[in-house]
Amino acid sequence: MLMTLSRNDKVLVLVVDFDDDLSLANVETPVIGYENVLKVGCSFGVVKPKDSDLNAIFVGLNTYNEFKNKGFNVEIAVVSGSREDGPASFIKISKQLDYLKEKLGFSHIYLVSDSPQDEAIIPLLNSYGKVIGIERAIVEQIRSVEETYLVLSKYLKKAFTEQPYAKYFLGIPGLLIFTYIVLFILGLSEYITWFSLLIFSIIMITKGFGVIDRIREFWRTSIFSGVLIGASTVLLTYTVIIVIIILYLEGYSFQALYS
Repeated sequence: MLMTLSRNDKVLVLVVDFDDDLSLANVETPVIGYENVLKVGCSFGVVKPKDSDLNAIFVGLNTYNEFKNKGFNVEIAVVSGSREDGPASFIKISKQLDYLKEKLGFSHIYLVSDSPQDEAIIPLLNSYGKVIGIERAIVEQIRSVEETYLVLSKYLKKAFTEQPYAKYFLGIPGLLIFTYIVLFILGLSEYITWFSLLIFSIIMITKGFGVIDRIREFWRTSIFSGVLIGASTVLLTYTVIIVIIILYLEGYSFQALYS
């Protein structure tokens, strides 16, 4: 890909921190220039020395030097997303790219990331310049039992303390356990499989059709509409479940409809 570049093409080595871990070191992005990025790497390394974003920063600096040594017109920058989930990160990164495009006038982008999540912005990057390369910052480790345990404990901590991981690792299992307890108390534990499938189907429909995002959008534009839709969704779901339970306890059979 580098063979297609001319010395006049402006290349941006872009380091992406999608979930904004840099904010833990009070770093505001975008950060532009080799010296500034190096300072950010050092300050972030003091706060989060084991974070994979730190590796991405120094991989980006190394990549910048490689381009520079080969005589290319290159600049380096760091952008970050949001601690919130999904759309907020894309919006924030897009605004930073607007600024970088206007200030630097780059035509090509070399992306440096530390996870597949960061690489989700590639379609967005293509609207700002030609993506000529992607480099994943991978931490070299000795695969010992002790280090495997440390890595596992790190991600378990993320699962318990950080969104959006917590809602999947804690929220959904917690909902299933709660459902099982309720059904057990009501003497309906034999239906746990069906109720579990019902919960999963609701979650899949909600995520698949972007129901939560739509509710959030309504919430932003109209508080009344957001509250009404959110409350209606929850109320309808629990009403259906309660009605099914009551009908069962009353000995109602749907086969009566056909007799």
